[in-house]
Amino acid sequence: MNRRKFIKSVLISGTVFLWRIEDKAEAVPLKTHPSGPSKHGFFTVEELTILGALVNQVMPEAVQFGVVKYIEGLLTAFDVDPPRIYAGRSSSADFILLTRSQEYAWRLRLYGSKGVPGGDPNEAILGTKIGLRELFKKNLQKAQNPPADYGYRFPAEASPNLNSLDAHFLETLRILVVEGSFSAPEYGGNSDLQGWKMIQFEGDTQPFGYASFNSQTGTYQENPRDPVSRRNPGSDVNPLDGFSKIILRGISLLATLPFSFKRLTYRLHRVFSKDQES
Repeated sequence: MNRRKFIKSVLISGTVFLWRIEDKAEAVPLKTHPSGPSKHGFFTVEELTILGALVNQVMPEAVQFGVVKYIEGLLTAFDVDPPRIYAGRSSSADFILLTRSQEYAWRLRLYGSKGVPGGDPNEAILGTKIGLRELFKKNLQKAQNPPADYGYRFPAEASPNLNSLDAHFLETLRILVVEGSFSAPEYGGNSDLQGWKMIQFEGDTQPFGYASFNSQTGTYQENPRDPVSRRNPGSDVNPLDGFSKIILRGISLLATLPFSFKRLTYRLHRVFSKDQES
């Protein structure tokens, strides 16, 4: 899947999350999750299966990108010492120690009000904070128990009941899918650098970065292969086709039209649509 297909699939799958797709066909049966039992032990095999189906709805092939492993690694970050929160040296699996305030903030995020002494400091105003661990467990349980009228399906290895899931959970899931697909592989996702390869990202350049300082001239010199002030040399490795260019030009043209003209074209479209229906 290339960069163009990824953007298109994310837009389509985002629509799937927002609207229920009606279909008289029966739900697609669940399959065993390809990664097998959980290494971290937080999710059951059934939960891994449904989570894999969910992340594939956000982005096709997200399971192959290691997103499930990334999510479970985050939720079990404090199972090891130091916690798997901030990776240390480049190209290393070492993690750095957290400060007291960092540990408090991350424990609050993962475990909620019940996981820190004194609870959430904003609890009196915002109410009890639900941690990500509890949020995932509750919603995956909902997805495993669809209602009796579960008569629609989604194009994935499983068909979770998205309508019963919390909006906060779905929004969090979308964010974690992106993180797990394109973050540094030290955090468990981006398997075999698939995410970086898909978007043509050359990867970690630390400690040198993209430019080096010339002490003689007092200026920074960019890497000629990966400049930051201009486009990369050579032709586009994944260029837009002619039809896509026409669509983008049309969108740009519409954006420059006066509001009154746009409103007129919208009304004309509605009139013609009603005539066709009648």
